[in-house]
Amino acid sequence: MSEAPAAATSAVVQADARAGLAAGGFDEPRFTRNEADGQFSACVLRALVSTTADPDPQDTARLAAEMKRRGWTRTGFWAEDGMQMLSLRKSPWTLDIGGGTVLKDQPALPEGGLPQDFTGLVLSMADRDCLDRVHARPSP
Repeated sequence: MSEAPAAATSAVVQADARAGLAAGGFDEPRFTRNEADGQFSACVLRALVSTTADPDPQDTARLAAEMKRRGWTRTGFWAEDGMQMLSLRKSPWTLDIGGGTVLKDQPALPEGGLPQDFTGLVLSMADRDCLDRVHARPSP
């Protein structure tokens, strides 16, 4: 009987994201944890990767291929009007990668907004098991 693969850790997820981004020709990401996530901040990791223009779907496809090689399963993809969203899963983590231009007043950015419009990729990673544990804790 074969054993199930070990659950991915935050360090593995970050290494996988870096490798996927490099395969797509993207720059190094800036990983952050947002204290605005409150008790869930230990379970959620975000990153930004700036680009000079809206990310090319072919570059995102190379990123997705590298993530698949590293054991991630694609759970969704769409591209429309210069925006794109790639969703992946590697237990217990989910990874959503949005690409395009986000206006400075949109709340979708990891830092809760930037002083200027942002063009590039926004990565949102969540440890689903951690989220479930935090959610199950009794409120103070």
